[in-house]
Amino acid sequence: MLFVYSSEDAVSIGAADELKSMLNMEHDMEIDGNMHFRQGDGLEMLGVGTRLVDADYVERLVKTDFIVFLSKHSSAAGVPAFTVHSEGNWSDAAALGGAAKELSVAAPVQMKGFLAALHAAASEAKVDVQVVYEATHHGPLLKTPSFFAELGGNVETTQDTRLIGVLAEAAERFTHPEGDTMDYDKIAVYIGGMHYARRATELALNKDYASAHIMPKHYVDNVELLEQAFSRSSVKPEIALIEWKSINADKRNKVLRKLEDMGLDHERV
Repeated sequence: MLFVYSSEDAVSIGAADELKSMLNMEHDMEIDGNMHFRQGDGLEMLGVGTRLVDADYVERLVKTDFIVFLSKHSSAAGVPAFTVHSEGNWSDAAALGGAAKELSVAAPVQMKGFLAALHAAASEAKVDVQVVYEATHHGPLLKTPSFFAELGGNVETTQDTRLIGVLAEAAERFTHPEGDTMDYDKIAVYIGGMHYARRATELALNKDYASAHIMPKHYVDNVELLEQAFSRSSVKPEIALIEWKSINADKRNKVLRKLEDMGLDHERV
């Protein structure tokens, strides 16, 4: 397991610093110029000097089973949130890293586990901040299974050391999972809904559906990318979950035809 943080991101640095102390990872080595690498107790941590969305190079530097990016979350509406999400671009745009119409390899089981750890840490800290899956978006483009774990909202939120501490606490819990937080019933690709995938979050926390990639409703015309969504995952998704009422009938039928061509089942949610 590799945690990655960026010197360009105050939330990323703050969470990483707290996590280093929690995990007793105090000694580092410089690699490839200005990057800092730490190891301890089967865990690794890499500090980079670029935006995390551009960090396609990390898997060439460190070989690992999966990667967690500790990051600030940007919110146009300024709504405080702890989020987790897979990486990739559903459209021709790739302004925030990665490549046009390319998805990274998702880590659905681990991402669900981190979502549960965030929910537990936020509940225990009694902070009024939502915990939610986001739709798949932005870079980097990686073959190593990975996901982002974020704190975001307004400036007040991203400068709140207590909230940054909750993100670090969730990361520490994630390294030593308790109970059934990593268990799942089915791995799914989630289709429909908004960028903040609240229904997918409920299903992960309450019914053990772990989402790999999440395609929001405004990209469902790009049904050809469902092939990537199902193939680029550390555990192959078994089913599509469709947020039925969020998609109009014509677009929904286009999705259903594509799933049928791929020989895949679906459930309405």
